[in-house]
Amino acid sequence: MDRIRKLFHTFSKTEVRYLKIQLGAFHNRGSNKALELIEHLERHPEIGNHEMAELLYGEPGSKAFIMLKSRLFERMTETLSLSINFQNNPEIKEDPAAYASISLHKDLIYAMLLLRRGLEDMARELLTDCVDRATAYDLPEFRLQALLFLQGLSQSRDEVTFKYRAEIDQTQAQYQTDIQGLGIWNEFRIMQSHKTSGDDQREVFIREKMTLLEQRLAAHYSPRTHYYYLYIRVNYHALRSEWEAGREALREMIELLKTRKGLAQRNRLGLPWCQLAELELRTCRFRDAIHAADQALSILPRRRNYYNTSIYKTFAAIYSGDLDLARGIIQGLHWFTSQKEHARDASLTAYLDACICYLREDYRTAWNTLEGAQGLLDDKEGWNAGIRIFEMIILFDLGQYDLIITRIESMRKHLSRYKANLRTELILRFWHLLERQAFDLGRLPEEVNTLLQRLAAEDPWVPLGHEVVRFEAWLEARRTRQPLYPLLQRQAGQS
Repeated sequence: MDRIRKLFHTFSKTEVRYLKIQLGAFHNRGSNKALELIEHLERHPEIGNHEMAELLYGEPGSKAFIMLKSRLFERMTETLSLSINFQNNPEIKEDPAAYASISLHKDLIYAMLLLRRGLEDMARELLTDCVDRATAYDLPEFRLQALLFLQGLSQSRDEVTFKYRAEIDQTQAQYQTDIQGLGIWNEFRIMQSHKTSGDDQREVFIREKMTLLEQRLAAHYSPRTHYYYLYIRVNYHALRSEWEAGREALREMIELLKTRKGLAQRNRLGLPWCQLAELELRTCRFRDAIHAADQALSILPRRRNYYNTSIYKTFAAIYSGDLDLARGIIQGLHWFTSQKEHARDASLTAYLDACICYLREDYRTAWNTLEGAQGLLDDKEGWNAGIRIFEMIILFDLGQYDLIITRIESMRKHLSRYKANLRTELILRFWHLLERQAFDLGRLPEEVNTLLQRLAAEDPWVPLGHEVVRFEAWLEARRTRQPLYPLLQRQAGQS
């Protein structure tokens, strides 16, 4: 029952309608238990096995119910394969290669069925069309199957040897490239998600795999593997802070995706622009980051990468001086952050909103808004420390020095349990020194200047992270009594 329920909850209204038509069409006589089950499931989405069996057969452990579930699941999967359903599926429409793959799967099956009925001319026509479509969408696995079928229909030795063998060999080599490329891509994907190795190990791994892919692509080119290679290369350059090389790889990826319709899935088309927005943000080219983000947002479906791009654009809008734009982006993300499974994302938008309020010098609202960012505290070694430092900055501007003292001690205990970067430790050292001087910025010891020098040289500020209000900018603004926001923009642009 669980798999029927899970699958049914993905059905559109149109798919439910066609499922009911199928269930009615294949029913001969008596009560239609399969149709009844679907109607009960529509009214009671969370109904359990025993309750459903009781409703349909009068006994919770009915063997007939077990048989019914198996037959119904088969009918449901058949409904998914109806052309009218997958042609109108919005997610498949976003991915032309997926649509082509499903169509080719179906047509290869149809060709086999036609052959079994002795309709060789019809099968040959369908298989030839499969070869053409698989070629257009760079899907060698389907092209290879179709060519092998056509070779089997050949009537002469010359046709077998000269017409098909070279094409089969070439297609097989391209498919082997994709098999190798996909294997490397999956290794890379798992390594990135698990993060079980350090940067040095990842760099060695990626460099070795890139060399393998370069050699394979030179010998037997495949656009799909070319895409995998470029994606991995972008991450390699980011790991080494080779920003211009990363830009070049992203531009190459954008051009590849433009020219190969088999790769033209909406999420994939928008992703390099999203990555470029992040790169431009990290290198403090904020207007360029906004432009790249806008390109991505015009393409991406409204899912995770759309949200990520919106966040990059918010950071860039803040540093480029457009707080109204930044606030508008945050407000426009409510569709995503209001979902229960995205609670941490709601915390991130709350943090950014608090930063916007703070830069508008609305310190009280910034403090209240920051309460919504508590979900970020689960990141003990990153965001937790960043939120604590931001709290102390706000409390200083509110004149709440007693609360800062408690925050300093709390953060000291926190850093004794969790590893922090040097920048966090140096900033905490500043707050200790400021506490000793009764929070009088005019009486800071010379050690503060040493701290600032070490921050710049050993662990400089980065614009994308948990320090939107840059510590050095805040300190200079408060010591020299000048407005913070213009100073923050100037310092960010010079980083």
